Amino acid sequence: LGSLLKNHTDRYDEAEKAYRTAIELDPKSAHPWNGLGCLFLSLNRLQESEEAFEQAIKLDPTLIDPFLNSAEKALVAENFDQAASRLIKSRPLLKTDIEKRNQIMLELALALAENNPQSVTQAHEKLGELAGVNLPRSLWNYNDLEPFIIRLPEPEQNLLRAWIAAVKHEEGADPQGAFLAWGEARSGLEE
Repeated sequence: LGSLLKNHTDRYDEAEKAYRTAIELDPKSAHPWNGLGCLFLSLNRLQESEEAFEQAIKLDPTLIDPFLNSAEKALVAENFDQAASRLIKSRPLLKTDIEKRNQIMLELALALAENNPQSVTQAHEKLGELAGVNLPRSLWNYNDLEPFIIRLPEPEQNLLRAWIAAVKHEEGADPQGAFLAWGEARSGLEE
């Protein structure tokens, strides 16, 4: 119920109440804590989001979503060491291609933020390999990355947005074109 209220009606106060009720009804479940963390992240309540993700991880250290959501929160907060740590810890938990795609998208965002061209290229190649797998449209809420994305230089913004559009199956998504433009922009800076 909390996810429906948050994602489809923007009724955030009611969503928070629904998550808290779910936590009261099943205090040992990590899922409502993760949902509450996502709600707080979308409201830019970063400290509260991290506390909720930490509680979800504590309750179920095998659930990947709180690790990836915490990494996303760390990216938004520009805590790149924490983002890297969460992404490393999430790797053994990856089971599906969808989870792998979400994790690699965050690796790409981190590589762009850290201005690490080798890691950008590696993440781009991994995503390209997964693009051949028939994956459904991503339901991941990449919109939460927007406060982070707008702080990146334009070529980096374009590359990350192109991949986001591709995983959402949006018209006109061209990650390879954006990657080539990013490479051209980088080489122009290095000359």
